[in-house]
Amino acid sequence: VPVRVKLLELLTNRRAVQTVPLAVQSLNDGDASLRIAGLHALERRGGPNEAPGIIAWMLKNTDSAERAAMQSALGAIGVRAGEPMVPVMLAAMKDAPADVRVIFLQVIAQIGGAQALETVLAGLNDTDEPYRAEALNLLSTWTTMDAAPHLRKLAESTDFSRQVLGLRGYVRLAQAETSVDKKAAMLTDAMGLVKRPDEKKLVLSAWGALAAPQSLTALLPQLEDPAVKSEAALAIINVATQLGKQGPDGKTLGMEALNAVLNKCDDASIQYSAQKALEGIQK
Repeated sequence: VPVRVKLLELLTNRRAVQTVPLAVQSLNDGDASLRIAGLHALERRGGPNEAPGIIAWMLKNTDSAERAAMQSALGAIGVRAGEPMVPVMLAAMKDAPADVRVIFLQVIAQIGGAQALETVLAGLNDTDEPYRAEALNLLSTWTTMDAAPHLRKLAESTDFSRQVLGLRGYVRLAQAETSVDKKAAMLTDAMGLVKRPDEKKLVLSAWGALAAPQSLTALLPQLEDPAVKSEAALAIINVATQLGKQGPDGKTLGMEALNAVLNKCDDASIQYSAQKALEGIQK
């Protein structure tokens, strides 16, 4: 490892005041290892003032390792700086080649916020197919609830990829919802959007993680569907076990649900699990 790389790493670890100026200077060095070390230093210590220099270098650099380090640095700076960094990235996009636009879109999504979400949504209709695909992927993994209506709209799409990713994203946000009633409403909504057994299994699994009476209301009818009976039964067993710990009413609901599983499912392992859960509730 070159001595200058080691020195930069040492300064970064010690939070030395010289770190950022030396890291910026290193971006124009002829040694690729030092340039990457400088980017790693900026990833940890850089601020918005350093972003334009990284952006400028990315626009003229095609090396994959360096681009990855640049993206990491821009993402970390963006997360620290917050939403004011989004316009900076949007301005940079105007002059960027197609592959770099995708990278900048990923950075914008990493920063997050309302303008970032708007940018990703606009990307769904971009003329560049890889950019559109990445916008769809980013929206499907969005972590804040303001994306829920947009994901739900995607789940209604006739396009296979959009429909599947939209539904997955919507269900994932439903699972992150802290209100039991809102979560149950979203999952009920999601059940109405499924088009294939695999999608229904995804929603049933989410119901299985929600220990509430609404879950059993949604799950019990699915014991009649041969395509998802086993998944429904496993989800019911999990919910019933948890409800059985929540007082007399929960115990009654749990026992009734487990008996339904025992009556409807012939699978030996499911029968065993349901019987063990029933015995646990009855203790």
